[in-house]
Amino acid sequence: ALASLRDAAAQLERDDPFDALPYVLGMEAVVRDERGEDAPALEAFDRARRLAEEAMLGGYITDIGRRFAAGVHARAGRLVEAERELEELTGPGLGWYAGDAEITRATIAAGRGAHTEAVEWAERAAAAGALEPWRTRVPFWRNTALLAPVLVRAGRPAWGRELIEGALAARPPLASCARLLALRSWLRTLEGDEVGALEDIASAWEEAGDAPEHLVRRERPRLEPLLWTALERGILPPGEVIAALEAAEPGGSALLAFIDHPLTDVRRSALRSIAASGHPDAYARVQALEHDPDETVAAAARASRTLLARDP
Repeated sequence: ALASLRDAAAQLERDDPFDALPYVLGMEAVVRDERGEDAPALEAFDRARRLAEEAMLGGYITDIGRRFAAGVHARAGRLVEAERELEELTGPGLGWYAGDAEITRATIAAGRGAHTEAVEWAERAAAAGALEPWRTRVPFWRNTALLAPVLVRAGRPAWGRELIEGALAARPPLASCARLLALRSWLRTLEGDEVGALEDIASAWEEAGDAPEHLVRRERPRLEPLLWTALERGILPPGEVIAALEAAEPGGSALLAFIDHPLTDVRRSALRSIAASGHPDAYARVQALEHDPDETVAAAARASRTLLARDP
């Protein structure tokens, strides 16, 4: 999807007689948001807004862009920025995801610990049609994925689980539900259902296909403990998981904890990535692994530390 949109944008950069580029950039922003790429998503929609204003397309793109940015900021914990975008809304948001502003307000309230208010906004989102199949089922799935963590934070995990089950039941053939399965896996750990949680994380990983890093980037705070356990139980391949963590957050931060994993293959894979990451803690962590009980890991650590000392 992203490749097609980037190709379309490149063509429109050369010839755009009908001012279609802002709309294509808006679509790109939504895809990047689904991949968990917040900064590129905001940049794409911000450019769409500027181009729309220059072309005098009216306030539609600007209004949608503010709704989009507010949601991205709220989910990242930038609550002041999210509220500022919501305050600037002027249009009705027609054509955008139903109930999106209400979901953002619920996210802001949950982030401030205002649990009753968060549930009230979630109920308003549902009343606005956020959880109804509209045109296609996509908004239903998207809004479910956004609301479920908010509901858990606000003390309503049963409602979050209900929404996820409903969205999974409504899936058409060939549709990927990797993100919903990952969220259900997380909910099952909260319920104490470790077996079900591991089954779901394995299914989510399979449905993520050849790019699991986007799933990891989007849901990393909830996925990381699940990935640790799935590796420990031999449910997921160490090389794939470490590669996805590295791709999801280049620089080594996502991998530091996995250097202490009980499985040798995981420690060895994490060591290679950490040593090449440029992370400021890399040298010390690699040095500590020189005393690893597994000699292959210890030898790899010694070799890596020598390289790091010579070429930080």
